[in-house]
Amino acid sequence: MSNSFEWTLAIDEDLEAIPPFNLGGNEPQFVSAAQSDDRIRARYFVRRSTSEIVGHIHCGQLAQGPPGCAHGGAIASILDEVMGMAAWQKGLNVVAAEIWVKYRKPTPLWTEFEAHSWVESVEGRRAEVRSRLQLTDGTVLVEGGGTFVNIGKDRYQEFVKEADAVRDKNIS
Repeated sequence: MSNSFEWTLAIDEDLEAIPPFNLGGNEPQFVSAAQSDDRIRARYFVRRSTSEIVGHIHCGQLAQGPPGCAHGGAIASILDEVMGMAAWQKGLNVVAAEIWVKYRKPTPLWTEFEAHSWVESVEGRRAEVRSRLQLTDGTVLVEGGGTFVNIGKDRYQEFVKEADAVRDKNIS
């Protein structure tokens, strides 16, 4: 297991890098934490002109489901993270209420691909978010969407405190 991976996907001038993130104390993120060549690598950008989230993704051997392909659960996790990020970039403190995934083609391991996500609508506390994974030639591998609920900054901070208390109790 190694960490010698180097990105080859180009970053166009309309993309602004999103630094490794900490959503109000919730760390580490499931997908983008502890990145290695053997698991999942992800780097994220926001498209300045549209606020769309663009991710560069690479799945290694430990993300395998069918031979040579990413596991469906790994793919669903990537979509969940990138969709949540699209809502958070709009200032919404969301949690997923429902997500759906349509697997169009097998997602190959050891290949860089793109994740795209955007907020389609916001009504009250509900945000409808969409996403897709695609190869660099535009071939769509997976489509996804979900309903995310804006729980507000105060409730989110309560989640953080509750999680910290449980962690501290169980680790000590």
